[in-house]
Amino acid sequence: MPQVDIPSEIHEKVEEYAQNRGYSVGEAYAELVEFALRETERDDDDDLQSGIA
Repeated sequence: MPQVDIPSEIHEKVEEYAQNRGYSVGEAYAELVEFALRETERDDDDDLQSGIA
């Protein structure tokens, strides 16, 4: 699996989010990635609907 360098500011926010939600840090990162993928797909759909794509 590829390694990614994550800025410490981002990692701290993810750790805080995980702690507040009762998640492990890994679960918090997984949720973040899933959210980003959904938003990316939605942005693509918006482009198609507006005729930009």
